[in-house]
Amino acid sequence: MPNFTWSGLSNPQFRELAIQYARMEFLSYGFDVLAPAAGDNDTDFVVKSPKTNCFYEIKVVSERAGTACFPKSRIDIYNEKHIVCLLRFRDEHYPRGYLISATVWQVQPHELFSSRDYDEPGQNANPDYNIKLSQRNRRRLDDYLIAHQITKL
Repeated sequence: MPNFTWSGLSNPQFRELAIQYARMEFLSYGFDVLAPAAGDNDTDFVVKSPKTNCFYEIKVVSERAGTACFPKSRIDIYNEKHIVCLLRFRDEHYPRGYLISATVWQVQPHELFSSRDYDEPGQNANPDYNIKLSQRNRRRLDDYLIAHQITKL
């Protein structure tokens, strides 16, 4: 039986656990899970769909105790093969997982997703992409549960 006291883990331990848990989720659905290309810090792993043989780049985002950990990285919001895997951890419970195509930040269908572009003169930082994890957005987030989204890959 795993230890469900997620709050007792250090940040590096928690990050590694989230990545391994996401890999396990994909494996349980029959996906091949591969290492990212050497030097690719923006992708945690790559999966190959058993249904379509398409490859998808996976970026894992984890959250515990109401704080989302969205590492500074580039997300290609124009690439439908780039997927954000959000894992929400609560002590004494299994994590809840969500799959979100990076393309949602193009259209931002509702307030669950937001971005901040640094496109003013003198600003040269990469855009920030956010998932607003409020109580009000919980129902909207449920549309992205792994069990609902993985069949689309």
